[in-house]
Amino acid sequence: WGRIASSVGASGADLNLEKLIIKLDGETFFAKGVAVSHVDRKKSIIFKGKEVLIEVDAGLAKGKAVLYSCDISKKYITLNSYYTT
Repeated sequence: WGRIASSVGASGADLNLEKLIIKLDGETFFAKGVAVSHVDRKKSIIFKGKEVLIEVDAGLAKGKAVLYSCDISKKYITLNSYYTT
Protein backbone atom coordinates (compact mmCIF):
# COMPACT_ATOMS: atom_id res chain seq x y z
CA TRP A 1 0.00 0.00 0.00
CA GLY A 2 2.96 2.30 0.54
CA ARG A 3 3.92 2.42 -3.13
CA ILE A 4 0.30 3.01 -4.06
CA ALA A 5 0.05 5.95 -1.65
CA SER A 6 3.34 7.30 -2.97
CA SER A 7 2.09 7.13 -6.56
CA VAL A 8 -1.15 8.87 -5.64
CA GLY A 9 0.83 11.62 -3.94
CA ALA A 10 3.19 11.98 -6.90
CA SER A 11 0.28 12.20 -9.35
CA GLY A 12 -0.22 15.89 -8.71
CA ALA A 13 -3.80 15.36 -7.48
CA ASP A 14 -4.96 17.23 -4.41
CA LEU A 15 -4.48 14.87 -1.50
CA ASN A 16 -5.47 14.90 2.14
CA LEU A 17 -4.13 11.87 4.03
CA GLU A 18 -6.96 12.21 6.55
CA LYS A 19 -9.40 11.29 3.75
CA LEU A 20 -7.31 8.76 1.82
CA ILE A 21 -8.42 5.10 1.88
CA ILE A 22 -6.53 2.28 0.13
CA LYS A 23 -8.06 -1.17 -0.24
CA LEU A 24 -6.59 -4.32 -1.79
CA ASP A 25 -9.14 -6.97 -2.74
CA GLY A 26 -11.68 -5.29 -0.48
CA GLU A 27 -9.40 -5.26 2.57
CA THR A 28 -8.54 -1.82 3.95
CA PHE A 29 -4.78 -1.34 4.28
CA PHE A 30 -4.68 2.42 4.88
CA ALA A 31 -7.48 4.61 6.18
CA LYS A 32 -7.60 8.27 7.11
CA GLY A 33 -3.91 8.75 7.77
CA VAL A 34 -3.20 5.42 9.47
CA ALA A 35 -2.05 1.97 8.35
CA VAL A 36 -4.54 -0.69 9.38
CA SER A 37 -3.18 -3.09 12.02
CA HIS A 38 -4.24 -6.40 10.42
CA VAL A 39 -2.35 -5.78 7.19
CA ASP A 40 0.41 -8.34 7.78
CA ARG A 41 -2.07 -11.20 8.23
CA LYS A 42 -4.05 -10.37 5.10
CA LYS A 43 -1.31 -9.45 2.62
CA SER A 44 0.03 -12.97 2.22
CA ILE A 45 -3.40 -14.18 1.11
CA ILE A 46 -4.15 -11.25 -1.20
CA PHE A 47 -0.90 -11.34 -3.17
CA LYS A 48 -1.06 -15.07 -3.95
CA GLY A 49 -3.83 -14.58 -6.51
CA LYS A 50 -3.42 -13.78 -10.20
CA GLU A 51 -5.17 -10.44 -9.82
CA VAL A 52 -5.38 -7.81 -7.09
CA LEU A 53 -8.15 -5.23 -7.07
CA ILE A 54 -6.70 -1.92 -5.87
CA GLU A 55 -9.16 0.74 -4.72
CA VAL A 56 -8.05 4.26 -3.84
CA ASP A 57 -10.56 6.72 -2.40
CA ALA A 58 -9.04 10.18 -2.13
CA GLY A 59 -12.20 11.47 -0.47
CA LEU A 60 -12.22 14.55 -2.68
CA ALA A 61 -15.29 14.20 -4.88
CA LYS A 62 -17.62 11.70 -6.47
CA GLY A 63 -16.18 10.00 -9.51
CA LYS A 64 -14.63 6.79 -10.68
CA ALA A 65 -11.82 5.68 -12.96
CA VAL A 66 -10.55 2.25 -13.93
CA LEU A 67 -6.93 1.41 -14.77
CA TYR A 68 -5.55 -1.94 -15.82
CA SER A 69 -1.86 -2.51 -15.21
CA CYS A 70 0.71 -5.23 -14.69
CA ASP A 71 4.34 -5.73 -13.90
CA ILE A 72 4.94 -9.42 -13.58
CA SER A 73 8.53 -9.85 -14.67
CA LYS A 74 10.50 -12.23 -12.47
CA LYS A 75 13.16 -9.58 -11.83
CA TYR A 76 10.57 -7.04 -10.63
CA ILE A 77 8.88 -9.55 -8.34
CA THR A 78 12.20 -10.71 -6.88
CA LEU A 79 13.36 -7.13 -6.25
CA ASN A 80 10.10 -6.15 -4.59
CA SER A 81 9.80 -9.28 -2.48
CA TYR A 82 12.22 -7.62 -0.05
CA TYR A 83 9.71 -4.85 0.79
CA THR A 84 6.88 -5.14 3.32
CA THR A 85 4.72 -2.14 2.37
